[in-house]
Amino acid sequence: MNCSQCNQPLKEGALYCESCGYQHAAAEQRAKVASVKSQIKGVVAAQFSSVLFLIMTICFTALTVTQAAAMFTGGIGAFISGILPAIFLIISVVGMWKSFAKGKKGVVDAPAIKNISMYDAYSRVLLTIAIVAYSILAAIGALLIFSASSALGSAMGEKEAASTGGFIGVIIFLITMGIGIAIMVCFRKIYVNRRRFFTELAHTAVSGEYRAKKAPVVGSWILGILMVISALSTVGMSALIGGLTELMSEMMSELGDAAEVETILEGFEEAMESLSITLVISAISSVVGAAYYICCAIWMSAVHKAELANASVITNESKRLAEIEVATRQAIAQRENEKRQAEAERRQAEEEKLRAIEAERKAAELEAQKKQNAMQEQQQMMMQMLMQQMMAQNAATFANMMNNNPAAPATAPEAAPEAAPVVEAAPVVEETPVVEEAP
Repeated sequence: MNCSQCNQPLKEGALYCESCGYQHAAAEQRAKVASVKSQIKGVVAAQFSSVLFLIMTICFTALTVTQAAAMFTGGIGAFISGILPAIFLIISVVGMWKSFAKGKKGVVDAPAIKNISMYDAYSRVLLTIAIVAYSILAAIGALLIFSASSALGSAMGEKEAASTGGFIGVIIFLITMGIGIAIMVCFRKIYVNRRRFFTELAHTAVSGEYRAKKAPVVGSWILGILMVISALSTVGMSALIGGLTELMSEMMSELGDAAEVETILEGFEEAMESLSITLVISAISSVVGAAYYICCAIWMSAVHKAELANASVITNESKRLAEIEVATRQAIAQRENEKRQAEAERRQAEEEKLRAIEAERKAAELEAQKKQNAMQEQQQMMMQMLMQQMMAQNAATFANMMNNNPAAPATAPEAAPEAAPVVEAAPVVEETPVVEEAP
């Protein structure tokens, strides 16, 4: 196997190339992780292009249309109060249709996915305000009930009984308000979980990592069932109003044909007709809302199951990638340590070699110095011997001269001391053998 960067051969089981440093094992694992992430994104795109999501989108669009119709048929108060929720409904509808269109093309749009839950975010904020308001009202109501009971007891002369009754009334009132607040907290939690789920899907669309621990399936079912109950109650209310209208018409007909009675009856019938239209729109809204939340629960469950399977794979592959990266860093560090150690050993060997060469050079210089000193000592000894021989020859010559000429003065010739300059001449050392042959 060769390196894909420098084409140099790789060792068996090597995590990186020692020639160019390319971490091929980590690169291959990153490619696997990227492939799994791409599969996760593909699953998200497939879920947003599914038939079930299309049904969800149609139902939510119908819910938005019915809410808008209720704004225009419920009077100025309904119109003003419905403007803000209508804005968030429209944003969610646009996000759903955009996500469906992108999913059909095999891509995902994170901002559009996040906008799907804008109405859930609005409901969460609305419930938060309601919870705070109910808490304040509960505190104020409890104080008013206790104060009123105390004042009533003082006026009636039964202060102790009034205080006990007021305390019991406060407890009952707080329990009632607490139940209402608890219900609102539960519904707020449902909307929070729905918002978080779509936010996690938007994150998955960008990063390819699915981090949701669970899908808000139960909460969506609760909202769907609540919408069904609301639709049934609305239908029942509409039927009751229809019966009251007929009853009112019969009662008015028995009173005679007076103009005032007919006017009152016409006004009542118009009011009941307008209320009936509002109730019908509300019933339709509840029905499509129930269909939306039930389909949403089924869709969320399918998405969560599909993503969990890939999430376990991406977790294992990411863990494997982390292990390979750690092992690669350790291998590189070990290789660098080996290089530094080898370099240190090479330098130490070179230093030892240089020290040995220096020691040999010094030993050679010392040996040469010793030889030179020995030669100098030998030369000095030979010069001394030569001088002694010359002095002996001069003494012998002088003795012969004295023997041959007795009348000569008894003083030794002074020529012998002048032989010192001859000592300085180096060639004399080479003629030493000749001197030894003189006898």
